[in-house]
Amino acid sequence: SQRSSANYQLDACTDKWRTFGKPGRIAVTVRTLVREAQAGGWRAPSSINSALHDFSAFDNPPELTPDEDGVYSEAPDWWHKHSVGNMLRIEAPVRQWVWRGVLRQGKVMILSGSGGSSKSYLMLGAAVQYALNNSWGPFEACGDNADRALLLYGEEDKDDVHDRVRALRHSFMLTDDDISQIERRVAVLPLRWTNVELAKLDPVDQHVIVTEQLRRLEARIAEYKVKLVILDPLAMFHSLEENDNVVIASLVR
Repeated sequence: SQRSSANYQLDACTDKWRTFGKPGRIAVTVRTLVREAQAGGWRAPSSINSALHDFSAFDNPPELTPDEDGVYSEAPDWWHKHSVGNMLRIEAPVRQWVWRGVLRQGKVMILSGSGGSSKSYLMLGAAVQYALNNSWGPFEACGDNADRALLLYGEEDKDDVHDRVRALRHSFMLTDDDISQIERRVAVLPLRWTNVELAKLDPVDQHVIVTEQLRRLEARIAEYKVKLVILDPLAMFHSLEENDNVVIASLVR
């Protein structure tokens, strides 16, 4: 449809599929459509990528085209394309941190501990310290005033969270300016008694798939420039088998 000059019609896909596979036509499969979509810039969600095997990493580099002066750069073979030589010669890219030394942006950290050991309170305090650009213990906060933190509590209701926030205000001795900064940068969703499922098993192929709830959460994360997301506890946001390593690896992705 991206290449079509006609306006999209609701039944266009159904009509088009009927023309595929007829005598004299090149066979078109779903894989063909995936390749065409990828060529147009589409990138599959991780649950689909895990099912589609793309071995382009094992292919030789494509032929190079000359630059504006008609000069060809030396075409590396497959080995040199993936050699660590260039990595050894140049500086590594600057990595972005949430807290320097413990959590990088775009990475997952799991905090584990026995029940009642104050993990939830610890992470609430961490989010507040992040909002105030304070260190979290020995770890330096690396956000800026536009970055935000979002906490999703699966086992607490609004009153439970309110109690913790008020206790935290007194223990941190927060000023009015501190509170204004935290208001801009930290939000909490108390989700007790709410059915929130961010990933589940596809009933047909038994692969882990994302849900519409996760898509909506992702949209809010992007809209409000959230750099730190806390799910507490992770088990409350899925119904997958936690003793299945393959399933849980897909869940974390």
